[in-house]
Parts: sequence; C-alpha cells; structure tokens
Amino acid sequence: MNEKVVIVAIVLIAIAAVAVSLASSKFESYGRFGEIDMKLEAVNESHVVITFISEIKKENLDEFTIRAKIYDYQTGLLLDEVKKNFQSPESKYEALLTIPFEKTKDYRIELILMREDKVLSLRHLQLKNLRSLVAENMQLEASMRGADFLLTGVKDGNVEFKARFYVESVKDYNVVTRIKVVQAESNVLVDEEWMNTTLRKGKTNIIEADFVVPDEYNYIVKLEIWREGKLVKSWKDVIKLAPTKIVPKDVEEEEVEFEVEKFITEEVPDYTKGAGMPGFEVALALIAIAGVAAWRRK
Repeated sequence: MNEKVVIVAIVLIAIAAVAVSLASSKFESYGRFGEIDMKLEAVNESHVVITFISEIKKENLDEFTIRAKIYDYQTGLLLDEVKKNFQSPESKYEALLTIPFEKTKDYRIELILMREDKVLSLRHLQLKNLRSLVAENMQLEASMRGADFLLTGVKDGNVEFKARFYVESVKDYNVVTRIKVVQAESNVLVDEEWMNTTLRKGKTNIIEADFVVPDEYNYIVKLEIWREGKLVKSWKDVIKLAPTKIVPKDVEEEEVEFEVEKFITEEVPDYTKGAGMPGFEVALALIAIAGVAAWRRK
C-alpha cells in the first residue's frame, strides 16, 4: 500500500513539474533586433529624413518600445533622443522609426529595444557623409560633350565670337543657363548671358551666346546650369586669343604671332539649332572652309 502511495506521489510530482515547466515556457518572453536597414525618405538643402527598418524577433512580447539615442560622431555628445511604442502579437515584426538629421554632421546612433524599463536588445549604427546627398530639385543628370568657339568678327581691337556648348541630358529639365566669359589671368568677368533653357533627354542640346571681348587676351568661358535660383552644375573651356609657345627648359617663353583675322568664320544664316546628329561637325567644318575662301576672294 505504501509503495503504491509513493509511486502515485512520484507520478503526481512529475506531472506537476512538467506542468510548471510548460506554464513557465508559455509565459517566457524575449525580444531582440534582427536585420536593420536605413531608407532615405527625403532630402533638402539642410536636412535628411531617414527611416530605420528594424526586424524584431520576439516571443510573448506584444508591446515594446524602440528608443533611439543620437550622438555627434566627432564629439560623442548626445544630440537627441527619440522613442516610439509598438504593439503586435507577431513573433517576427518590422518596426519603422523615422528621424530627421542635419546634413552638416556625422552621427552615431544607439537603437535600444525595451519592454517597460528593461533593455532587451541593443544595436549601434553610424550615419556619415549626409552632406553629399543632393535634393531632388538640385539634381541634374547631364554632361557636356564639347564646346566650340566660332570667331565671327574683329573690329577696333575687339574680337566677336560665338560660344557654343553641347550638353546631353538623361531627363527633361527646365533650367536657367548662364554663359560667362572670364579673363584667364585676372579672373575678371568680361561678359555674361543668361537664358531660359529646356534640356531635352536623349538629345544633344546646343546652348550658345555671342560675345565681344578685347583682343590679345586669353579667356575662360563657363557654362552654368541653375535650378530654382541655385547653381547645380558648371563646365568650362578656354579660348586663347594671345597664345604662347613653350620652348625647351631654361629658355625664355616666346610670343607667337596670332592674327585673329585669319580665323574669322562667317555665321551660317540658315543654321537651325536642334538635336545633334552624327556627322554634323563635318558639315560645319566644310561650311567654315567655304566661308574663309569667300572672305579671301572678297
């Protein structure tokens, strides 16, 4: 009889132990960070908005908090602190936390997964070089394919020429273009021309302007692209009206005679601006040669 009682007691104790174990495992909870991604939401002249996409792996954790502590990367000073509460019964959850940052700094970010006041998981991130991000309204996917300077006249010590730039664009843009002429040695602005321009994608856009400058100087000609009152891109080329010849070392630089009249080209009256086509450079060259011949006969 006593043996039966002992056996029953042992069985009951075992059952109770298993039940307690199951009950405790049922109510055991945990949470930790999985993968964390950073997504760029918006960018302007001063700030960048970043969303932190955090994978949360958890059990029996329906409510939790993510706390972000933001430090200056250089000084280590705490700049800001952001908290957000989440609620979900899912064992695998994607938590989104969106924070704006100034573009002038680099950051170290500490993400903390918490349940009430208890820290469950911790992750450190770095955010650098935000200043390199360009606002959409300041982007310009375009490149310069070349530049020509067409001499059209010389009078009273001045040279007339047409500056012509060839630009290819990935998208259509309505921009303001500025062609300016700067004297090379002094960096003095000699002349400039502002124009409203539409850059067409998939085409060679021709941007040109006429200038009159003093002869026997060298000039840098710059093409600037402006959007919403801000300079977004520029290119430059050089026109030499006072070229020099570099002779071997230890020998002084010698002036080279350069007669502007020899390079005057008549403007083609029927030339139509438009998209670039293969071979149009050859056609222009032939027209220029014919123009010089006609000028000499005159």
